Amino acid sequence: EADLFFSDQGQAVCAALGRRLEEMVDAKEGEYDIFLSYATSDTPIECPWLSPEWSGHGNFQTTLKAKLEMLDPSLRIFLDSVELQEGSEWQSQVENALRTCKLMACFVTPTYGQTKWTARELALADELGMRIVPINMLAVGSEWPPRGLLVMASTQYVPHDAGADRVAQQIHRTFQQARYKRDAEAALDTAKVAPPGEG
Repeated sequence: EADLFFSDQGQAVCAALGRRLEEMVDAKEGEYDIFLSYATSDTPIECPWLSPEWSGHGNFQTTLKAKLEMLDPSLRIFLDSVELQEGSEWQSQVENALRTCKLMACFVTPTYGQTKWTARELALADELGMRIVPINMLAVGSEWPPRGLLVMASTQYVPHDAGADRVAQQIHRTFQQARYKRDAEAALDTAKVAPPGEG
């Protein structure tokens, strides 16, 4: 066991955990890692082709949130039905949450993108250059991308029929890639501005 700790791999794991702990401590209230976007009218009842596991926590949004939190309890996930408080200025709260996220996972159903807010969230995420992971919640064999969502034509989706656990694993892996890319870019920027002899 001691050999693992002193190995390169052990030190890399410790360094990664240390960075994540620093991120958690530095995280500001109202900042999130992953934004879950969906049409509020969509429920497992409107999508009868979904397996029962997708309604294990009441609906597919809370099911995915729970699966992601089991994979990584430190994740800060924005799900409006959980985060928004009654009487709050919800429009600005949703937009601010989206602006702080590193990744948006969207539940693409027959109505996604046709509602004012899902179209707005998707457009803002695209404008911000955010990593977007579509979860294809359509019936197997449905046309991709759905009408009105051409922005997703070249984006690889995660199919719902892979199962909620596999979908959560893929989103978590994509989030980690986005986070590490951001960290690497920040390190490069720091190295570029460091005075000679300090970088």
